[in-house]
Amino acid sequence: MLRSFKALPDAPVADRRPAAFRVHGVELRDDYAWLRAPNWQEAMREPERLPSDIAAYLTAENAYYKTAMADTAALQQRLIEEMRGRIKEDDSSAPRLHGPYAYASRYAEGAEYPVLVRTPEEGGAEQVLLDVNAEAAAQEYFQLGQSRISPDHRTLAWTADVNGSEFHRLSFRDVETGRDLGYRIEDVASVAWADAHTLFYVRVDARHHPSKVYRHRLGSDPAEDVLVYTESDTRYGVHVQRLRSGGFVAISTGMNDENEIHVISTHDPEAAPRVIEPRTKGLEYEIEQQGDAFLILTNADEAFDFKVMTAPVATPSRAHWAEILPHEPGRMIVSLAAHENWTIWLERRDALPRICHLRRGRPLSETRAIAFGEEAYALGTDPSPDYDTDRFRFTYSSPTTPPQVYDYDLSSGERVLRKTTEIPSGHDPADYVTRRITARSHDGAMVPVTILHHRDTALDGTAPCLLYGYGSYGVSCPPPSRPTGCRWWIGASSTPSPMCAAVRSLAANGTRRPSSRASPTPSSMPSRRQRRWSPKAAPRPAASSCRAARRAVFWWGRSSTCAPVYGPGPSPTCPSSTCSPRSSTTACP
Repeated sequence: MLRSFKALPDAPVADRRPAAFRVHGVELRDDYAWLRAPNWQEAMREPERLPSDIAAYLTAENAYYKTAMADTAALQQRLIEEMRGRIKEDDSSAPRLHGPYAYASRYAEGAEYPVLVRTPEEGGAEQVLLDVNAEAAAQEYFQLGQSRISPDHRTLAWTADVNGSEFHRLSFRDVETGRDLGYRIEDVASVAWADAHTLFYVRVDARHHPSKVYRHRLGSDPAEDVLVYTESDTRYGVHVQRLRSGGFVAISTGMNDENEIHVISTHDPEAAPRVIEPRTKGLEYEIEQQGDAFLILTNADEAFDFKVMTAPVATPSRAHWAEILPHEPGRMIVSLAAHENWTIWLERRDALPRICHLRRGRPLSETRAIAFGEEAYALGTDPSPDYDTDRFRFTYSSPTTPPQVYDYDLSSGERVLRKTTEIPSGHDPADYVTRRITARSHDGAMVPVTILHHRDTALDGTAPCLLYGYGSYGVSCPPPSRPTGCRWWIGASSTPSPMCAAVRSLAANGTRRPSSRASPTPSSMPSRRQRRWSPKAAPRPAASSCRAARRAVFWWGRSSTCAPVYGPGPSPTCPSSTCSPRSSTTACP
C-alpha cells in the first residue's frame, strides 16, 4: 500500500534568483539556474570546488532526507538482509579458459568487490590478479572499470573511478610481482592491447566525451603517447577493442543509428588507422576477422533486421562486401562472433532468441542451432576470447530457471553445465509454471505474452495479476530469471496498445479479470530512462510481497533487438568488468 510522506518542519527551500537567457531566439527564465555550477566539470573531479552556496543547499537536502527516512531504518535493514539472503555471497564465476590459464572472479562472504584470479589450465595454485576489495579500502568511493590481460598474460591493464566522477584512471599491474607500475593514465574510457608492450586507449574530454585514441608503449612516459585518432563530431563516441583473431585493434566510433570502424594491424601497431567503410547516414556495422576476410554484421541496403557480409581484409570497403547470411525480415541478428573455423550468431525470431553456428566454408544449409525445451527463456552469448577453439560459452535463464552458464562444443554439439546461480534462501523451479501465448494487437501484430504462476494458483480469474510491458528504442524485455525465488517487476508500457491486447487475451482465457488498474497513472510512471533500464534496476521486495508475487502474471513486449546477458563476471575477458553475478543486465548492440 502506498504511503504518503508529510513534509517535516524546516524543510530546505532553494532561493529564487531570477535569471534570463536566450536560446534559439527564445528568452527563457529560470529562478534556479544558480544551482548549475559554472565550474561543474571541475567539481566532478574535486567536489570541494563546488560553490559554497550550492554545497550548503545540497548538504541541507541530504540531511532532510536522512531525517525524513529515519523511521524506515528497520525496514531498510530488513530489505537488505532479505536481498542478501537471495545472493550467494561467497560466490565465484565459472572459470574461463584463455590461453594457458583459466580466468575467473570470486567474492568472499561479506565482501563488496570481487577478486580477479587465474589458475594454470593444467592445474596448479590460484594466482590473484587484482583484489578489488584491497584497492577499494583506500578510497571513499571505488568502481572498477575495465580489466584487460596482455597477449603474453604478464600485464593486467585495469581502470577505476575513485571519486564518483566517472573519470577512470588506467593502471598496469605486473602479474608476477602483484604490483602496479609506477604511473597511471587519467581519464581513460576503454583500452585494447596490440601486443605485449603496446596498448591503445581512449581518453575522454572535460565533457566526458570519449574522443581521442592514443598509443602507449608499456613503461614509457604517458606524456610521450602518440595521438592516433581524434573524433571531432560530438555526436559520436569512440571505443577501442582487440579483435578475437588478435590480428587487429578496432577503433569504433558512432552514435545510436550509424557508426564507422577503423582498424590497426597488431603486427604493425604504429601504422595509421585504416577505415573499413566511411560513415554513412543510417549505416550500422560491426566486424570480426576470420582468416583473410572480415565478417560484417550490418543493416546495409535496408536490412532492418541485419545480415552478415564478408570482405577481403586487403579491400574491406563496402564496394567489396558480399552476402553470406541474407537479411530475413522478422529474424533479428543480434550479435556475431567468429573463431578460426566457426561463425556463431545470436538471432531472435518471434521474440525468442536462438544461437546458430556454421563451420567455416560450409553452406548455410548446414547451420545448426542450440535447442532448448522451455517455452520462454533468455539467452546470452559469451564467446571465448581465444580464436582457435571449438569451445563456445552461453548463458541461459527462464522465469523458473536461475541463470546458468554452459560450455558448448561446436563440433560435437555437447553442452556442459558450468554454473547455476545459487539462491541461498531457496528456490524450486518445480514450484512454478511458465507458459507463452500470443495476443493480437490493434494493428494485427502478434504480441508475445509470458505467463508465470505458482503451480497451485487457480487459473479462474481470482488471482492478483502483475503486468509489465515495454517497447521503445528497440529495447526488448526477455523473460529472465531473477535470483529472488519469485518474480516482482512492476513497470509501465510505453506502447499501451500491445499491453491492452495482453490484458484482453488474459481476460478472455480466464487467467485474470479486467481491471481499470491494469496500467499506472501518468504521474506514477517512471521516466523514459528509468523505464529503459528498469530490468536492471528493479528493486527486490520484502518477504510478504515476495509471497504475494508467487501468483503473479507477467508480460513482456514484442521488440527484439537486445541480447540478454546473464552470468558470471567480472573477468579479464568480460566486455565490461562492471558486470557481476549479483545482477542481471540487458545489453544492446
